[in-house]
Order: sequence, then C-alpha cells, then structure tokens
Amino acid sequence: MTAMLDTSSRLVRLLSLLQARRFWPGPALAEALEITPRTLRRDVDRLRRLGYPVESSGGVAGGYRLGAGARLPPLMLEEEEALAVAATESGKRFREEHATTGLPSRDDSE
Repeated sequence: MTAMLDTSSRLVRLLSLLQARRFWPGPALAEALEITPRTLRRDVDRLRRLGYPVESSGGVAGGYRLGAGARLPPLMLEEEEALAVAATESGKRFREEHATTGLPSRDDSE
C-alpha cells in the first residue's frame, strides 16, 4: 500500500510541477522529483492513462509539458487529501475496468 501512496503522491507533485512551468527538461524534472528518468517516463505514462495530455519531446533538449488546454485548477488540497482523492479515483477505475470479470464482492466472500 505504501508504494501506491508514494506513486500517487509523486503523480500529484508531477502535475503541480508541470503546471508551474511551460516546459521542463526531462533531467531537471526527474531531479526536482528526486527520481530516475525511467521512473519519470513511467509516471508520465500513468498520467496519460488517466487522461492528462502530457506532451514530450525527445533528444538532448527534450522534455515535458502539459498539452494545450490542459490547464488544471490549482491544487488546493493538503497532500493527505490529494492522496485520498487519488486513491478513491484509482479504486473507481479498478471497479469499472473489472466490473464484467465477475470478481466477488465483499458480501460474496462470506
């Protein structure tokens, strides 16, 4: 569970950083998050799967930015509140994705 919270917290911070500057060179963004470039690429992929239009450019001068029209409302939540929202949304998506798989509900397990 801690790994998921760490990832969720990092994704919220990544969104905040992408919102703060028009463009982030990849190495600088990874350094700001204290993660490796590989972890940054994975986190960007996670944000894209969640529907955030994160654009990237490769090469020596490559980096990341939020796509056009992707301006997010200010993050007005404390970190714990943001994590709770992210965990709730993740749970909703899981239930929606697996609704047809016939996973037992809590009531069925008794």
